Amino acid sequence: MRNLGEIAHPACKISLFAWNNKIIVKFEQGLVEQTLKFETLELEDGEAEIRRRLTDDFILNVIETFKDLHELREKFLR
Repeated sequence: MRNLGEIAHPACKISLFAWNNKIIVKFEQGLVEQTLKFETLELEDGEAEIRRRLTDDFILNVIETFKDLHELREKFLR
């Protein structure tokens, strides 16, 4: 897996990877993470298109999902 870089964000870590004809976008916050995978054929401009599509609104949705994941993790531990 090749690391394509990171995108700075104050609420979570965003990393981009290339692997097996896919671009992987990994979001991390504390002890939970979310991963999205895209076939390179789905993206005209590859990594540049991913970076353009990661808008504030999209990232806000990811952060909302993190709240659910944190709650789910805590329920698991009870």
